[in-house]
This record gives sequence, structure tokens and C-alpha cells, in this order.
Amino acid sequence: MAGQLVTVFALAYAIGPPILVTLTARINRKKVMLSALFLFIIGNLVALWTPNGVGVSILWKHQKLQQEKDSF
Repeated sequence: MAGQLVTVFALAYAIGPPILVTLTARINRKKVMLSALFLFIIGNLVALWTPNGVGVSILWKHQKLQQEKDSF
């Protein structure tokens, strides 16, 4: 499974940038960067509140680690 994930990532990384550069060549670079940042933030928020609780469990573990660190 991990090998397939790496393969998909590599293919997306090889194919995606030339297409995106072609599509965004005439758009102001600042607008493209801000749009990408906005999509990144939205994607992270969606991952945080997934129905299976993966994002919440990551935050919970982080808080637990912080509490353990503070107790030393």
C-alpha cells in the first residue's frame, strides 16, 4: 500500500506542475499563491474534522504529549 501511495504522489508531482503552470501563466502570482494557501488551509480544516476522528485524535495526542511534557 505504501508503494502505491508513493507512486501516485510521484506521478501527481510529475504531471501536475506543468499543467498548473500552463493554466496559471496569465494570472498574477500573488493571487495564485494566496489561492493555493487558502486551499491548503481548507484542506487541513476538512481533514481535522473528518467523520472518523483522525484529525481530532491527532490533536488529542498532541495535547496529551504537551501535558506530559509540562509535568516534568
